[in-house]
This record gives sequence, structure tokens and C-alpha cells, in this order.
Amino acid sequence: MADPAQQVGAFLRYGSKDARKPAEPIIITIGRHWGAQYEWYAHASIAIDEGVSADAVERLRNKQVPEPLTDDERMVHGLATEIVTTGRLSEQSYKRGVEVLGEEQMVELVGLCGYYTLISFTLNVFDVPVPEGVDRPPLQVYASLALN
Repeated sequence: MADPAQQVGAFLRYGSKDARKPAEPIIITIGRHWGAQYEWYAHASIAIDEGVSADAVERLRNKQVPEPLTDDERMVHGLATEIVTTGRLSEQSYKRGVEVLGEEQMVELVGLCGYYTLISFTLNVFDVPVPEGVDRPPLQVYASLALN
């Protein structure tokens, strides 16, 4: 399963025709939502390296509105948050996203949200740890809804 999934991930992150698509804010928003510690470890530093404010990343880690963000980062964070919390996207949000990103990028944004939800679930279910010796603050994991 991992090999075909990785091909989808590679397309979503690197196969886009539009280089201005801010993927890392989406990835860390999804990873943070699901409390995926390894996902956060792997992508928070990439987001900073790609220009996302370290303050915004830290605020997101603490479940706060990430600021400061660029207008595009703010918009994609809002879209990703709406998608991951509702499983949908309002008509108004979709139209705004298409105005800024275009139709193809909106489809890819939805794909990124789904792909990184799959990755976050997999990392969480199999309890994939951050590497030994890495000093990363743990993410607070949301309450369990497991059935007995």
C-alpha cells in the first residue's frame, strides 16, 4: 500500500504545474489536526524552510490561529481546516479558492488533504515515533472515540 500511496503523494507535492501552490501549510494543518507527531516532525521544519513563519508554525502546533501568514497561506489553511473538520467545503470557500488557485489547484488541495489524512492515520495507528534524540514538543492528541 505504501508504494502506490507514495506515488500519489509525490504527484501532489511535486507534480503540480503551479509552483506557487503552498503545500506545506496544508500538510502541517492536516498533520496537526490529527495529532500525527511524526508528520509534524517531518513537515514543520520544511514549512519553515519554505518560508512559513516559525511563529505561525508554533501557533498552529498549539492549536491557535497561525499568524503571521501570507494571504495565500491563510487561505489554504482555512480551506484545509474546513475540509478536515467538516469533510466538505462550502460553495463560498470553494469559489474563493478557485479565484485564487484555479480549478486544478483546488482539486489538488482536496487531494492533499485526503492524502495527508491517510498518512496521519497510518502514522497514528502504527504509532510511528519521531527519531530518537529529537527534541520535539509532543502534539496533544484529540480524545479517543474507540468503541469497546
